Amino acid sequence: MQIGETMNVLVMGSGAVGSYYGAILAKSGHTVNFVVRGDHFRAIKAQGLTVESQDAKAYTIKVNISHKPDPTIPFDLILFTVKAYDTHDAVKSMLGSISDNTSILTLQNGFESGQEIQSLIQKGTVLEGPAYTVCTIRSPGVVQQIGNVNSLLLGPVDPKDLDKAGTLTKQLSDSGWPIELTNFPQRELWSKLVFLGPLAGLTSIVPLTAGEIRANAHTLKTIEDMMGEYAAVGNVCGANLASDVVGQSIKTLHRYPANGSTSMAKDWNSGKKTEIEALLGSVIRKAKDHRIDMPITSSIYGLLTSTARINK
Repeated sequence: MQIGETMNVLVMGSGAVGSYYGAILAKSGHTVNFVVRGDHFRAIKAQGLTVESQDAKAYTIKVNISHKPDPTIPFDLILFTVKAYDTHDAVKSMLGSISDNTSILTLQNGFESGQEIQSLIQKGTVLEGPAYTVCTIRSPGVVQQIGNVNSLLLGPVDPKDLDKAGTLTKQLSDSGWPIELTNFPQRELWSKLVFLGPLAGLTSIVPLTAGEIRANAHTLKTIEDMMGEYAAVGNVCGANLASDVVGQSIKTLHRYPANGSTSMAKDWNSGKKTEIEALLGSVIRKAKDHRIDMPITSSIYGLLTSTARINK
């Protein structure tokens, strides 16, 4: 694939984030195939996919949709945005769509998905990075990007694929994505996790918005201390985080939409399966491996998992 060429793209996991970034690629002229289910599928089939954003005029486009990947089509790019707990099954379902030239870009939460995907495929190149954005499915078929936080970073799981990552980054940037290349995607994933993990845990255990958390001295101190716990684990895992990563995360919290929450909190309150293991459990397990204490995070994780067991 050369810069400027039209890509054949598969969006694997067309929730809010996948639908939003996939729609941008479709609008710029790429052939995009969305794997989507339920009411979202039916609405897109009937009316097209509508994207709303405060930075641009709303638009609606007709897109290709299906319930599962077409194994007869080798894709140039697979945008992998399924929930972390569905990674294994989703990868297995799309193996027929991966060629030697396929790039698989995971924008999933947590720090483990890139390695997991790489362990499950025999072809293609795995790329990873964080998406800093707040997206929601406002109604079936309508995706809304909220607030002024909207950026992505992309890098290779295997450093030898840096040139390919650079080519794809340029292609995506030219297509309208707010994206930059990073040589150290794990550092960037951990930097996001320092922010998102504590926010996801806290908004799930108490019914507070980001604005309410930062307006109260106690909850602001609690989330700041949790961020410090995450940063300590990330550094011992080799993330080499910036010395002010907690301070930067607090600044991100202050830029976050005042009425914003997290997808984990929304899933938790709806009784759905959550990404608690990707956002909290995986970090706690790494902390135990390195004999690092995470008292606040461990308490929240314990309360959430105990409540989940009781409610089953």
